[in-house]
Amino acid sequence: MLPRASSIMRGRFGAGSNRREEKRPRADSFGDDDEGTQPMDMSAVPAVRYHWVPEEFCKVCLSRHFEQARDSPSSYFHTHSQFKLFRGGLDIRPMHLDQQWVSWSYLERFVHVRSLVDMFEGVGWRNALGLKQDWNEAVIRQFYATLEVRAQKEELVWMTGTRKFKATFKDLAAAVGLNYQEMKQGKLVVDFPRLQSGDVQGFYYQDTSVYGPQGGLRRIPKLIYEILRRTIVPSAGANDKAIGWPFYEMITAVMSGEKFNLLDWTVNQMLECKRDVHSPLAFQPYIMALVLRTVGDFRGVSDISHEFYRPFFDQWEYLERKPSPMSCRVPGPHSPEPIPLEVVPPDSPVPLEVVPPSPEAYRGPSFASSSHRAAGTSSSGPSARVARRDRGASHRRGFKG
Repeated sequence: MLPRASSIMRGRFGAGSNRREEKRPRADSFGDDDEGTQPMDMSAVPAVRYHWVPEEFCKVCLSRHFEQARDSPSSYFHTHSQFKLFRGGLDIRPMHLDQQWVSWSYLERFVHVRSLVDMFEGVGWRNALGLKQDWNEAVIRQFYATLEVRAQKEELVWMTGTRKFKATFKDLAAAVGLNYQEMKQGKLVVDFPRLQSGDVQGFYYQDTSVYGPQGGLRRIPKLIYEILRRTIVPSAGANDKAIGWPFYEMITAVMSGEKFNLLDWTVNQMLECKRDVHSPLAFQPYIMALVLRTVGDFRGVSDISHEFYRPFFDQWEYLERKPSPMSCRVPGPHSPEPIPLEVVPPDSPVPLEVVPPSPEAYRGPSFASSSHRAAGTSSSGPSARVARRDRGASHRRGFKG
């Protein structure tokens, strides 16, 4: 039985490898096309349709295709199974529409939310979330149809055009603007205990005021949420009163300065996106950045524009207003005991709209689900030891919004 995405990745990247990456070539390609790499011509792929049972589709997605004999009816795929994955849904699956990049210079204009930029800088995500990269649709679809992750070697293998390429996790980090070593030291998403509704009361206004309605998400958590769902946690849901896993945990990590392994998250979610027949294809700009860095002689056109995101562009007064005089502390997910929330009376009811976050409840168009929950919370290796050592060491600073 093939391992699930969670067991493929769980703990592997966090542990990492001690081999000397700087002596390795940036990426390896296989093919004899001296005229550069052209993107796949989707009209040239045999027009056959395949119908998959979701469980079988998932199983084939995680197979080691490049270790098999080449038997594809199209030169754009290595195996017949990859061809069937493509013509069995990956060629027509919708793409995530709100994949955007963040305009940090726009946010820095507003004195009361400037600290948000520093928060993302502190956890090492600023460059990745501010990455602007247009993409080519055929490249993205072929990438997903052929993607293979070799976690023990920290490698990704895929095809672009008629050629096979290989890149390391370190290459991916460099392509999207992440610090590889910092990411290796960060916690995995499964190492963050799930926050319950009582843990996140401080994220919400307890009473209706000029700052927001009762039960409404405070400004800083709301801005983080809106940024995440348009970048690294793709989701079409805009209801901040029904936030699911892992948004609360990631919002808390950003606000507390907790190091989070965004590279592990991205690789896992690419696999989840591929294997979940109900998920739109996402992470297009990050995939394209990796392809361009690896291929080098790409001759195609990135004709789909990566739009920028300026939070609440038509609501400047929301960003310009002074913060609420009431301050709440950031939940401490790794603390041995809960951090008391300031200004929240003990008998204050939890807003009815707040859904206690859990992976099972997170069923939006994004795919943050099984890869980080099936493995449980046990772990091994340096990353896990760091996670256990740091438990209880979260920053307990307050915030206003």
